[in-house]
Amino acid sequence: MSRKNFMILSIIESILWIGAMVIGSMLDSKLWMTISMLIVLISLLHAAYVTIVKKSINLLAGMTEEQAVEIQRDPEKLKKYERITQVIGVTILVGALFLIYLIYKYNVMK
Repeated sequence: MSRKNFMILSIIESILWIGAMVIGSMLDSKLWMTISMLIVLISLLHAAYVTIVKKSINLLAGMTEEQAVEIQRDPEKLKKYERITQVIGVTILVGALFLIYLIYKYNVMK
């Protein structure tokens, strides 16, 4: 996935999340707050998928498409950056799992 497409998708998800969050707080609705949490969860799971499974090293901060192509030519650098990308992906996945717990606690425990 290109960096531009990832950013566009992230912006769309952010707009949806902010909209659902504003509606949820204005209406004091548990449903809309849960929908906003699910939008964030989908965003986090997608980011984790792209970084862990797809190994999209070009999504790392500050890296251009040209740098990503250059790194892919050097196997040693590629292995290093793939490892970094996977660590970031696992961190995002842990955040997503924590959000699942928070959604459960918010909806079931109250």
